[in-house]
Amino acid sequence: TAYEIKECDWSSDVCSSDLRSDSELLLIQDELRDRFGELPLNLQLLFSISRIKNQARSIGIKEILWGNGKVRISPVKLTNEELDKLSRLYSNSVYKIVTQTLIINYKSSNFMEQDLNSATSDAELLEWISSLISFITTLQPHTNTKPNSSGVN
Repeated sequence: TAYEIKECDWSSDVCSSDLRSDSELLLIQDELRDRFGELPLNLQLLFSISRIKNQARSIGIKEILWGNGKVRISPVKLTNEELDKLSRLYSNSVYKIVTQTLIINYKSSNFMEQDLNSATSDAELLEWISSLISFITTLQPHTNTKPNSSGVN
């Protein structure tokens, strides 16, 4: 089964339509927990996806797709030096320069040794994707940020 997070779909998500910061997400989570007790795993996963969307949006990523053992992220602007760093950590990565798309096979990644079929594994996969986006941010955050309204960074 393939899953995706796309910019065009983000506004339709109940949990993330107007929540542009992790602090807003935490407030909603706390309120739900106060009213109803411990959150079900699927709701926790929804909040994790919302955090990943915020994280990706902050560096200009518009699409995250995963399924069939691979994750695809775009656009990601990488220099040759940044690509070398990425290749050392994720030896199974593929970077398509023309489309600025990064593809990593997470089934053979050092970080994902378990089978990813259960809900717990979904949580682990989302944590791994969040770590991957954090790593992309550390490579060269200014190349992936969106320009401000004046078009000047």
